[in-house]
Amino acid sequence: MANDLIQELQEATEGTRKLDAAIALLVGWKRQVDTTRIDRKTGQPVKRSIWIVPSSNDVGKVPFFTTSLDAAYELAREVAPEDAIGVSFVAGVFTATVGSSGYVHGSTSALALCAAIVAVKTRSE
Repeated sequence: MANDLIQELQEATEGTRKLDAAIALLVGWKRQVDTTRIDRKTGQPVKRSIWIVPSSNDVGKVPFFTTSLDAAYELAREVAPEDAIGVSFVAGVFTATVGSSGYVHGSTSALALCAAIVAVKTRSE
């Protein structure tokens, strides 16, 4: 799964909430389904996802890891606090590394950094 996610991040042309969610699950966020609301028209429960912040029971909003370099960098610091983080841009391609992730590529700096985060996270487990 992680290798598929790395490949998907490297092939993406832009970040998406779907990719953000996949990264969040990998780094410890938990998703719960809330059905406490009832649709007034149908009388049926309305399903919505609630995200639980890692290492707590707090409800939170998953950061925009794949579209915000700041969010991706903060995640890299959390995943590999002692490791070097690097992002470069050469010939139209962003390349990133986090600790022992190796060099991974992406169409944006945030996507490349997210791919490196996933790579280092899966190597450390």
